[in-house]
Amino acid sequence: MDRAQAAQRQDAVGELIRLVDSIAGDDAQLATWASAELGDLLNVLPTEVTTGDVLRLDNCAELRALLTDAEATVLARIATASDSA
Repeated sequence: MDRAQAAQRQDAVGELIRLVDSIAGDDAQLATWASAELGDLLNVLPTEVTTGDVLRLDNCAELRALLTDAEATVLARIATASDSA
């Protein structure tokens, strides 16, 4: 999938790509979004879970990688679903 071309689409795929670009392109917005979406979850994880590699909300590079990985997963599933239809 041509991501730049897909971003121009006026459907859920284009909206997803534009949203990811908007969030990932601004460290302050990325940190705010991650804290709002993941903060409560990360704060209630038991100690035995958080002693390993746990996402850090102050690490923008890690957050950006997670966000782009999630985008790729969703786009791959959409592509697979549309190929099956």
